[in-house]
Amino acid sequence: MKKSHLSFIFLFLLPTAEALSKQEQELNIYSFRQQEIIAPVVSAFEQQTGIRVNVVHGKSHYLLSRLAEDGVRSHADVLLTSDLAQLNHAHDLLQPFEYFEQLTELNPDLYDQQRYWVSVSIRGRALFSSADTRLPIPQSFSQLSKPMYQGQFCIRDWQHSYNTTLIRTLKATQNADDIAWLQSKDSLLAKRPSGGDRDQLKALAQGKCQFAFANHYYFEMLKASDNKKDQKVTSQLTLHWLKTSQGSTPVSTTTVAITRHSPNVESANRFVQFLLTETTQQTYAESLFEFPVIHSKQGQFTQQYSPFIPALDLIKPALLFK
Repeated sequence: MKKSHLSFIFLFLLPTAEALSKQEQELNIYSFRQQEIIAPVVSAFEQQTGIRVNVVHGKSHYLLSRLAEDGVRSHADVLLTSDLAQLNHAHDLLQPFEYFEQLTELNPDLYDQQRYWVSVSIRGRALFSSADTRLPIPQSFSQLSKPMYQGQFCIRDWQHSYNTTLIRTLKATQNADDIAWLQSKDSLLAKRPSGGDRDQLKALAQGKCQFAFANHYYFEMLKASDNKKDQKVTSQLTLHWLKTSQGSTPVSTTTVAITRHSPNVESANRFVQFLLTETTQQTYAESLFEFPVIHSKQGQFTQQYSPFIPALDLIKPALLFK
């Protein structure tokens, strides 16, 4: 993979202390998420605070390796992940963020008690069927062991974090019925895994399979697209929530953390707090189509896909499994 490089602009001959202060207002983010997804949030933070944000996008394993190699020389302040599991072995690369009032609005399952990370949005790993699906819609993961579902699914690479998090979450239930199908999971495939979640939904609409797994917000992104072909795809599909033996649905979370050697710790803490404001959480819900974490303590989730009971209590236990 070709390395990315942070781009900095150095200003010389600053005439006042005020100008010098403004120059120092900077934030450098290593993002494991796609630019198009986080752009609305980053832009809003810059406009509200006046802090210039530099973002480096890349695969989690590459950016974490780079962070470790750079050590105290690193310019990175914040890690913005697409999945909490990506930080599972990165504790030594992080520092705690400051306590702030918004944490009282979060379910304790959504942040580290030592404040090394906090989840900022929630996504469900959904099941989709199409208008041409003729098989009965499975209601639980335990039903995936039935012979009728063999060769009927479009699923991206099992090694992708969205799928590994799903598998870890099911193992965390410690119920044999939830994981029995994993012993022969490849038998579910209607085709060789390729592409991302959007590709699985498009393949389902094209009749290449009877069902597909995808994070729910990709469905909403296609629905909101200006591309009529994308809109047509979603018009042919229906979303379902598969349940565990506990009656809940596995979820993943996007997560933010401050790097151990952050050169702009104050700006980093402001960014963490900004992500958990009511306005930013509304952006996650309305622009990114993800479930907000604020008020999750009371279980106040968007009910557009009712019934949806997120397995928040399995988020941390899932990190213990492979």
